[in-house]
Amino acid sequence: MSDIDKVLLAAINSQYIHSNTAVYYMREILVAVGLSAEVKSFNINDEKHDILRRIIYCRPKVVCFSCYIWNISMIYELCKDIQKIDQSIKIILGGPEVSYEPAEALDKSGADLIIRGEGETVIAEAVRNILAGELPKHTGCYYKTDNKIIDTGFAITNDLETIPSPFTEFMMEKEKGRLIYYEASRGCPFNCIYCLSSATTGVRYFPLDRVFSDINTICGYKTAVVKFTDRSFNINETRTLEILGFIKNLDTDACFHLEIFPSKLNEKILTALEEMPCGRVQLEAGIQSVNIETLKASGRIQDSQQALSNMKRMVLARNMHIHLDLIAGLPKESMKSFRNSFNVTIDTQPHMLQVGFLKLLKGTAARKMENYIYESEPPYEVLSTPWMTFFELSEIKQVSQCVDMFYNTGRFGSYLLYMHNKFPGAYEFYKKLIEYLNNNGVSLRGISRDNKYRTLAGFANNDDIAIEHLRYDFMSSYRAKEIPDYLGGNPIGREEVFNFLSDESNRVLYLPEYVNASPKKLYKMCNIGIFDFGTGLGKYLFKYDSRDNVTGLFAAISIQI
Repeated sequence: MSDIDKVLLAAINSQYIHSNTAVYYMREILVAVGLSAEVKSFNINDEKHDILRRIIYCRPKVVCFSCYIWNISMIYELCKDIQKIDQSIKIILGGPEVSYEPAEALDKSGADLIIRGEGETVIAEAVRNILAGELPKHTGCYYKTDNKIIDTGFAITNDLETIPSPFTEFMMEKEKGRLIYYEASRGCPFNCIYCLSSATTGVRYFPLDRVFSDINTICGYKTAVVKFTDRSFNINETRTLEILGFIKNLDTDACFHLEIFPSKLNEKILTALEEMPCGRVQLEAGIQSVNIETLKASGRIQDSQQALSNMKRMVLARNMHIHLDLIAGLPKESMKSFRNSFNVTIDTQPHMLQVGFLKLLKGTAARKMENYIYESEPPYEVLSTPWMTFFELSEIKQVSQCVDMFYNTGRFGSYLLYMHNKFPGAYEFYKKLIEYLNNNGVSLRGISRDNKYRTLAGFANNDDIAIEHLRYDFMSSYRAKEIPDYLGGNPIGREEVFNFLSDESNRVLYLPEYVNASPKKLYKMCNIGIFDFGTGLGKYLFKYDSRDNVTGLFAAISIQI
């Protein structure tokens, strides 16, 4: 095949830092059969005309787009423009957003072919057929010919071992510095109504020796974050322990993001996680709801109490970032029920709480639920349910934004824990905080660091203990030599801090690694805070040369003055 028959695989990611592994799978398969294949990565924030120019300048014979809810609207526009510029360019669409309702995708894009399902067994023959002017007939193809629709069904790659690894020098050089998505398996043993993994049956695994080889390759390129896309990473105990053991012993600074099923973390896996080097893994766990009827109706039955207990244990291990998920708009979940789910989940003190909203994706069982109102266009987010009104969901949306603005930054932990406990539940705290923001004209977007602290100080309404907690947060988060007056100012002077650091016995006790350093040098990298939390004075030495690998906060050492 000559270079004139070039195939361009286009990935349009949701953010610059993200990568798309699917196009590299396809590229390796095409190259293996002698086709000339190139990969171009863009993101949805790129200017559309620039994407179009870069595609056309490649002079491809075939353009293949990988389609998802975040990029499908842009892809439809690009398809139409490509056809206007050069009708000889053939267009193939694949991915979850076009696999389940291909007729709509074909109509909106004018593409020559839709690949339905997993493309590894389809792409090579489909491209060769199109280049030869022939009609593809194998499983996974949807197209129109002579005003007749041809649908050959949904493609599944049963033997994952036959797929060439995409993690080659070609991919890793192009994606250097970006988050790498990795799959050790496909499918899921559960049947959650909102997840496309439930559209196929069972779980298929890549061989462990291949997984280990891929991970070694990825880490060799100094990748910062490797995100496993396995829907329930811990569902197979033997494989989970083997992969965790391999990751634990790597000589790497990479962090591995694992999506786990929290109630199925048994003692062996919990212990293995606790023994991980600090920052080596981070966990994302779908709590979704603690309402048992909601979980049953959603196809995700789990022991919520056990799930939250396990995640609290992982938070207390202090060696990994814990990210918990809730979904608003699930069946049989009322506002009262959701508030309870929110409160008991945030009480475990995860490092991040993401409140998502049910998306009725094409191909999922959720799409067929009655009396659900949802957005007509991607991401198909729920607008109202039989159990929750639009106004209630809108309130939750604001709470979610408020949680992102304050809680998920990790900068206000001491203050928020104190304030949560002053209300019947954390949800009620955020609801009241939103009222305060609205009444004072504070936007939920674009608020500066200083205004965040000012806002929380104002909301405390002269609660001195709350201000003390907020000042502690400020000094834990920033190299704070001058404390703002609204946070109480500097409770201890420069001279007193300098004298403390000049005392050799204090350096031996609290800063043994700097016992011979000059007080002047130490003063540049330390500060002291005295706080009245209502239980007596607390005195802390803040070390600004040392950050916690999990929270990113500066070290705070309890001291005696």
